[in-house]
Amino acid sequence: MLYYQVGGSLASQEPSYIARQADDELLRALERGEFCYVFNARQMGKSSLLVRTKSALEQTGYRCSVLDMTSIGSENITPLQWYGGLIYNLWREFGLDFKIKQWQQQQEGFSLLQQLSYFLLDQLLDRFPDEQLVIFIDEIDGILSLPFTVDDFFALVRFCYNQRSLNPEYQRLTFALFGVATPSDLIRELRRTPFNIGRPIALDGFTFTEAQILAEGIELAEGDSNAILTAILSWTNGQPFLTQKLCQLVVDVGYEQLDELLRIPAGTEADWVDALVRDRLLTHWESNDEPEHLRTIRNRILRDPNRSGRLLGIYQQVRSPDLTVRADDSPEQRELLLSGLVLCQGSTLQVKNRLYGEIFSLDWVEQQLANLRPYAQLLATWVASERQDESRLLRGQALRDALIWSQGKQLSDLDYQYLRASEESDRRAETLARDLAQERQTAKLQRRFLSAVTGALVLAIGLGGFTFWQYRQARRSEQAAIRSEIDALISASNGNYNSNQRLDATIEAIRAHRELERLDHDDLDLRRRAQAALRQAIYTANEENRLALEAALLDVVISPDDSLVAIAGGDGSITLLHPTGKIIRQFKAHKGPIRQLAFSPDGTLLASASADRTLKLWQPDGTLVSTLARIDRSFRSVTFSPDGEYLATTEQGWVAKIWRLDGELVTTLPNSGVLDFSPDGQWLVTAGEQAMVQLWQWPLPANLPPQPHRTFQVQPDPRAGSQHIVFSPDSQKLGLFLRRQNPQILQLDGTPIVTFDVEMPHQSIPRFTPDSEQFIMASTDNELLFGHLDGSITQRLPGHQANILSSAITADDKHLVTVAEDGSVRFWQRRNPFRQQLLASRGLSLSTMDNSGMQVVTGSPAGVIQLWQRQSKAHFPSRPQYRQRAHQSPIHDVTLSQDGQRFVSVARDGQVKSWNTAGELLQMFQLPHGLWSVALSSDQQWLAVGAYDGKIYLWQQLPSGQYSPQPQILSGHRLYVRDLVFSPDGQRLVSGSADRTVKVWDVSSQTVLKTLTGHSDAVWGVAISPDGQWIASTATDRTVRLWQWERGETKVLRGHQGGVLDVTFGADGKTLWTGGADGTVKRWDLQGRVLWELPHGALRIQRVSVDAAEETLVASGFSPQVWVWSLATVLNTDELVYACNWLKDYLTHNAPRGDRDLCVGVQTEEL
Repeated sequence: MLYYQVGGSLASQEPSYIARQADDELLRALERGEFCYVFNARQMGKSSLLVRTKSALEQTGYRCSVLDMTSIGSENITPLQWYGGLIYNLWREFGLDFKIKQWQQQQEGFSLLQQLSYFLLDQLLDRFPDEQLVIFIDEIDGILSLPFTVDDFFALVRFCYNQRSLNPEYQRLTFALFGVATPSDLIRELRRTPFNIGRPIALDGFTFTEAQILAEGIELAEGDSNAILTAILSWTNGQPFLTQKLCQLVVDVGYEQLDELLRIPAGTEADWVDALVRDRLLTHWESNDEPEHLRTIRNRILRDPNRSGRLLGIYQQVRSPDLTVRADDSPEQRELLLSGLVLCQGSTLQVKNRLYGEIFSLDWVEQQLANLRPYAQLLATWVASERQDESRLLRGQALRDALIWSQGKQLSDLDYQYLRASEESDRRAETLARDLAQERQTAKLQRRFLSAVTGALVLAIGLGGFTFWQYRQARRSEQAAIRSEIDALISASNGNYNSNQRLDATIEAIRAHRELERLDHDDLDLRRRAQAALRQAIYTANEENRLALEAALLDVVISPDDSLVAIAGGDGSITLLHPTGKIIRQFKAHKGPIRQLAFSPDGTLLASASADRTLKLWQPDGTLVSTLARIDRSFRSVTFSPDGEYLATTEQGWVAKIWRLDGELVTTLPNSGVLDFSPDGQWLVTAGEQAMVQLWQWPLPANLPPQPHRTFQVQPDPRAGSQHIVFSPDSQKLGLFLRRQNPQILQLDGTPIVTFDVEMPHQSIPRFTPDSEQFIMASTDNELLFGHLDGSITQRLPGHQANILSSAITADDKHLVTVAEDGSVRFWQRRNPFRQQLLASRGLSLSTMDNSGMQVVTGSPAGVIQLWQRQSKAHFPSRPQYRQRAHQSPIHDVTLSQDGQRFVSVARDGQVKSWNTAGELLQMFQLPHGLWSVALSSDQQWLAVGAYDGKIYLWQQLPSGQYSPQPQILSGHRLYVRDLVFSPDGQRLVSGSADRTVKVWDVSSQTVLKTLTGHSDAVWGVAISPDGQWIASTATDRTVRLWQWERGETKVLRGHQGGVLDVTFGADGKTLWTGGADGTVKRWDLQGRVLWELPHGALRIQRVSVDAAEETLVASGFSPQVWVWSLATVLNTDELVYACNWLKDYLTHNAPRGDRDLCVGVQTEEL
């Protein structure tokens, strides 16, 4: 049987290897002694071609070697090591028998390039005088990232070629280069001769004729394997990796049929493959992209923020149906070609295949550009107006901010055109504003004149009419300027939102709302857009206050009663803040950076340890109590003992010291660079060089040299010095951060609990949350992360622009403060009142909620089920009630019974499992096909499951509470059944399928009552109104359809900017909620008006659930995040009042003077 290989190099005789024109062309060229290069995108089969060509040459007597550049390395490597590695690999590959180290020592007087050149001539060619030698160099692009220039190396390759006319020996030496590069990348110094030798070998995708052997591996009981292959190639355009992967997916689906071969009715092969691609690749492509391929393309496009805008702009033109992009060999076009996303067809660029086109669509481009551009929404509207609507151009501060943002970036032509048009419009607006001011002055003088000449009635009337006309003209100009300013503010808010600057986004949105009040007539479109900007800002906000200090900030602590914040500065200053962010006092405390601060347990003292070698005690108001100690080396850290009687410090040289508060040195502890006391007062822990941790009983013995109770080494790496160690508040765990290592949590005996996949700035100080369940860490991406003991990241707080060096959290776990090395201080609330994030398993999360809104169940591609429960409508706990591996294959759907006592999960491997909410398995069925959807009737009398092959399996409940062992089978759909729902009375079943139809079934007779058609793409979601009169369906055609199926009426609702993937009715049946791939949840009335919109950023929504009281909404999709919305809060909040309340402290104490009055006149109250 033929086996497919997805990723990696194929062996030379592998049956699934596809010979292409390039195989013969490369072999013949090398046999003729030509230098060759095969430069192409990743996973096009270059390495497999190399292996096969090498094997063919060796069979005809050639001697070959392969230099894989990744095996030599590209990081932390010197030229000596790199050239030495090349010579060693050639020596080993060609099996030379002289002593290589001795030879290299003899060559030390020569340059590295000369050594390699002499090796090729004097050793390689000399020792094989009668043989043809071919050196294959693979992964050539690995050379290009070396920390030194390698122009000389490629110049040597060219030298060997040019020497053929002078020295015939070189005619026996041939090179073949493979990699993701272009010839112009090889020699970059413009003053040198470019790399202009060699024969390029084009490596194209498979044709049907070339790939036909792959059809032999597709075994079908019914259907045409060649038709399946043709459909696969229509998606991949012969791209080798994708073609092999899709063939393997077909085989995998066949394995899922268990005891029978795959049956695909003749003539439906293309539709079947389309459904397979959408199911297994497109619907959650990031999690299905294993081995990685699509993410490699994405990352190559987006890896350089300064260049990605230009690449996206060109690709956007390639995808535009109205434009033709001519190939011009520009660096940007070459980069696009090397990414593999596009190909050169004739003289134009085109997307390489249909699958790439679906994933990297125009919508995807717009989303990426929106993430880059702070003015994305305005730009899109301007383009839609055929560049005529000047109200969509940037003005004032928004334009200045955009111009600053654009500096140093390679943007698309459209970006530059937009910015130029904005500058021109802004200049005209400034001119108009000056004219307007002049007209106002003129009008003012005219009004005075009118008053002065009241006796001249006729003249006064004429002058008054002229003045009134001038006033109207000025008023119109002023109103237009206000609209433009509102547009700019909305754009700025959206840009800040996309850049994770949520406080700034809120400020700009508030400004837009206040500007709306100046309009003479309400502009509904502007108001809607301003409201959307404000909602997305406040619905996702955690940052509530900020200020900027002048120096780098190294530590922050909060007093035990949460009444005072103290911040340590790199300039030796201490800043004392009120929890509102108001600066109480700022003073110079030390001559050098303050490494750490600590409050005494009763809050009456503040200790500061400095690099100026002093340790000081302060009163909370900043009054110096004493300079406790002066030492010979810099202090590193300080902390109080739990009883407040002692201070423990560490200093450079890995020494810890214990002090009394009067300055008396009690004892010294060796090999201790960091330390902490357990809150229960039982232990002192220190950590030192080579990650050696020592646990000491506290208090230390008074008259004996201290000895550690326990010593253990966490990491044997001698470089892994300890950066920070901290006890959990429950005194049961240790948090440890080692140099060059990821942060980890340990038991007190050194047993690892978890290591987080987080890279921290080396000076950053981690903490525990007050409940000891989570670890607070800063990442090198300038985010604050909350990591649970199971290793998952439960919360991210982005926004800082520099490394976060410390954080402090209040005792009630509701507020925290962070400080960064750029001098910024940010205040946060842990929880947002509008929504809560539950962290499910990695990858796609499918969620469902019971009618009460008290339970949420999720399923994941890893087969993991999780259940959250809450006792009131407050927040769910941060971790699930239970979590278990329920299936051995991806879970495709879960549903909860209305009473919340049972849930059912279905998986790709054909298993149906029924559970109680204690996590106990009640019943299991094994079906012959992969499953996609599941539904329970409201009384649990019926259980329905939708399968890949279009069948629906129906079980009836027995008096025992179990379901009948044999299901009824409903046949009618041609492709997989994506969603199912029962009518409230349980007598009807509605199904939505990838075959673009919705069917209504009679449950008792298992017959089709109605087939509803109209969608132009796969149906993903179906719902029935509480009165059973309306059916709603959603599809990837971006529409929602409402059907009064008995009367044949249809309504089409449009508003989503991507596929609409789920739908549910509100409890009153007068509204419905939809979730889409555009990242939004929308609330509609039955007339098709959008009543509300909930933003989710980049999260593509696949599941939406609403409780019976319509107080809670749960949304999930193509990410591990599950969002729980408090609809009671969302629907009853005045957003402007809330925003002003949220930022009240910021506006009062820390906002720029011009913003302090932003919320004057808006009623505010305590949140």
